[in-house]
Amino acid sequence: MPHIYRTNLWQVALPDGWRASSGDELVTLWNPEGVGKLTVISIADIKAPPRNGQGREFTGKLEGQTYDFSGGDLFARHWTLLCGGQWIYVRYSCATKNAELERATVDEILQSISEAV
Repeated sequence: MPHIYRTNLWQVALPDGWRASSGDELVTLWNPEGVGKLTVISIADIKAPPRNGQGREFTGKLEGQTYDFSGGDLFARHWTLLCGGQWIYVRYSCATKNAELERATVDEILQSISEAV
């Protein structure tokens, strides 16, 4: 059964087995039996989203952009999301060979990120 992890700004539904470090400005989400990790950074006082090249529109509970990066043995997906007038930056990273193993779960997690209530 999913559980909710909340900061002062945002909240997310984490699937069974996923863990979260504590914090408001920097949070790491991971599955101890998984292959990668999600890092969420709250970016205070920035009025425009950070840019990482050409992104695609992200549509979930929050609006923003998403980007993929692959180089060498590293695969990363990035999201810049507007949450309550503040930008949050989300990064998923893993080894390139494992890029597809947690994709569906990570997509589900990102779809659940919303403004904290």
